[in-house]
Amino acid sequence: MNSFTNLLKALDGEEIFRFVPFNSFALQTLINRKLYFGDPHFQNDPIDSNYNLDIKNFRHRYKYRFGGITAEETALRTIKNTIDNILKKDYGICCFSKKIKEILLWSHYSEGSQGFCMLFDKSKLMNSLITLNETMYIDSVNYYGLSLILPEWIENKVVFDVKSIIYSKMKIWKYESEIRIMCELTKQQDKPVNLYEFDQASLNGIIAGERMRQENILTIKNILKTPGYEHVSLFKVHRRPKKPDSLIFNSLSNK
Repeated sequence: MNSFTNLLKALDGEEIFRFVPFNSFALQTLINRKLYFGDPHFQNDPIDSNYNLDIKNFRHRYKYRFGGITAEETALRTIKNTIDNILKKDYGICCFSKKIKEILLWSHYSEGSQGFCMLFDKSKLMNSLITLNETMYIDSVNYYGLSLILPEWIENKVVFDVKSIIYSKMKIWKYESEIRIMCELTKQQDKPVNLYEFDQASLNGIIAGERMRQENILTIKNILKTPGYEHVSLFKVHRRPKKPDSLIFNSLSNK
């Protein structure tokens, strides 16, 4: 049993993976120990965090029409814009996967396997994030298609099921086996906070893509020499010579 297999066995199903390209943002994640929680709409899928909208609870608010647009269509557009603005301003998500051996993930999210993947202990990661923002929530994405949202008007504001929107995607993305952490963004001077520090103990491994350049691997090694990262194991992914659709993970010295 190799060291990578041993690491996964020790985590006992608590492992989650974040694929990233090798760029300044990914390196800042490691150096500053902070994860970025981005706009739920601004993800790889152009219709990510989209939804079907039923506004039957707002029939009493069908009051206005503009030109050839019906009052109902006007209400539909207004409520959708309201929901979209709430998602953009008040919520952030950070995306992970339950899979590490899916070649498409390496291709799509680590710049053609030139980037790397961060291996986290899910429980330790969540425990550290919740201390900074108690609204942190983690769950698997479902792939049943866009959710149906029936917003309500409560205390003079639009109320809707945020989680149903954020954790629903089209079936075509099922290969990702995605896990998302979402939160209501805290505010500093009325501006949303998108970066949240994680406990270094929650990061258990770094896996370099098979096409990562040697000088970039050296950069990762040097980062892992900084205090708090001494425990983190470094690996590099390779395809099996006679089975190119199968991946193996070789240990690299990070000393």
